[in-house]
Amino acid sequence: MERLNSLDTMRGLLFIPMLLNHINTFTNMKYNLNTYRPFFEELGNVRILYICIVGISLYMSIQQYKKTNKEQNWFDYFTKRIKKSKKMLLFIFLIIDYRRQS
Repeated sequence: MERLNSLDTMRGLLFIPMLLNHINTFTNMKYNLNTYRPFFEELGNVRILYICIVGISLYMSIQQYKKTNKEQNWFDYFTKRIKKSKKMLLFIFLIIDYRRQS
């Protein structure tokens, strides 16, 4: 399966409202604000579409990997992806640790 640029573009565009919603949510949590902002609540509704598109992209990526690496199994694919994501996972754990300390 070939990569679909339109799918990547849509995933990138849907990332923006997801990011804004998360910033709003974490700001409310950090400062104990109990404000209801309908605009940001509606932005949060794109998560279902975003997760579906990420799932489709992941499926297509696995199929492409199976085609090009016939001798390897799916576990090798996920270990390769995890190795590529180590830096991002490190930042996530640093942020979680920072949140616990403050």
